[in-house]
Amino acid sequence: MKNISRNIAYQGIFQIVKTILPFLAIPIVSHSLGAAAVGEYNFYNSIIQYFILMAALGIPLYGVREVAKNRDNENKLATFFSELQLLNITLAIAVAVLAAIIGFLLKYPAIYFVQIILIIGSGLDISWFFMGVEDFSKVTIANTIIAIISVLVLYFNVHTSADLLFYSFLMSVSTVIGQIIPWLFIRKYVKRNNVRIKNVYKHIKHTYILFFPQVSILIYTVVNKIILGFFAGNVAVAVYSNSMLIVSSLVVLIGVVDTAFLPRVSYQAKTNNYAVAAKTLNNILQIQGFVNIGIIFGVLAISRQFIPWFFGKSFYNMETILPVLIPSIFFITAGTSLSRQFFVPTDKLRPYNLIVFCGALLSILLNFVSIPILGTMGAALTTVLVEMFLWTIEIVYFFRITGKTYYWNFLIKNFIAGICMYLTIVILTGNMKSSIITTFLQVFIGVFVYFALNHALRGNFWLRVLKK
Repeated sequence: MKNISRNIAYQGIFQIVKTILPFLAIPIVSHSLGAAAVGEYNFYNSIIQYFILMAALGIPLYGVREVAKNRDNENKLATFFSELQLLNITLAIAVAVLAAIIGFLLKYPAIYFVQIILIIGSGLDISWFFMGVEDFSKVTIANTIIAIISVLVLYFNVHTSADLLFYSFLMSVSTVIGQIIPWLFIRKYVKRNNVRIKNVYKHIKHTYILFFPQVSILIYTVVNKIILGFFAGNVAVAVYSNSMLIVSSLVVLIGVVDTAFLPRVSYQAKTNNYAVAAKTLNNILQIQGFVNIGIIFGVLAISRQFIPWFFGKSFYNMETILPVLIPSIFFITAGTSLSRQFFVPTDKLRPYNLIVFCGALLSILLNFVSIPILGTMGAALTTVLVEMFLWTIEIVYFFRITGKTYYWNFLIKNFIAGICMYLTIVILTGNMKSSIITTFLQVFIGVFVYFALNHALRGNFWLRVLKK
């Protein structure tokens, strides 16, 4: 339990640092570059993300799972790492060349080619190995240093839309440097390279199985940006992307416990201890529900006065888009936990692949129908509907297989506390002007009211888990 607590602490720091770089950069970038330039960057970045996924081929998730299973065998661990990493870097180089060729043929701008560096970086990323051996400190330290330096460089060098290329270069290079630094610590675990080429080909089969659902997930999370770019322009892409950045940042922070427990659940699955793993996952889902409901109502209450000072006047449309998107964090965090802690460790990949494939098809269909008519609002509504669809099927399947269920009485109490928190914030601060002071005051009031009411209603599931 002590190791898990330490891992959660390190993973919390790691995810905060991983999230804080783009999050702290938002006001600087939004005010300096403007909506059009931000939209252009996000449009080409969404294309690059597809190439990164091709290069990864499901390797990170497969790597975490297999390293966790073989961490007690030094020889197997070294051999597996060497073989999988050879596959990783080979694919990254090949895909980077392909991306460059396509960029030249389609005459993409320089900010596209700068981001090809990210594809190479994905082949150098070995954070999956340290997660598998439950050594989160190395990755945390590396990313903390890089994040601090990058934000400082960004603050002093990005001032106008003319700095868009430099911004793209900085974001790409800082990410890759953060991926290179953990190599300095790998010798502690891998003291020799023992690569068997025939085994490299065997790994392709296993990574491909995990690659398929990731493709589907990327389709329904990124394709709307590309469709938005074609039908509504760069400003619409910027408004949607920044709204989703808020959502994804919150999802990452809420998913800290889930990520820290992944190696442990994989190990339990290997030893066929599914009952304990299912109980742990059920507790995680309940804790996430408690946190998610508070955040959803909190963001709904503060968004009108938060967006103007944080993003700038060119992003005023976010005041209608963010409130629509924010409920999706409930479905995304639960769906991520179910896939990583249940479907993958228990090798239930066939039903999972089918679920995410259906989600991808639904996303494409709804985006092509809604975006030409509703623009950014169509993309936002599609995102929420698709995430709700996936969550519904996955949670029903999980409950049916394991016999578990939500503790609905706790969620109802959380919902009541959330509504009361929302009303309190709006009544007390609704007439205050948009400023950082207003936002901090609103957050303080919200946190106090939500936790106090949940304590009074006995709706804090986290406390129940800690007591047990």
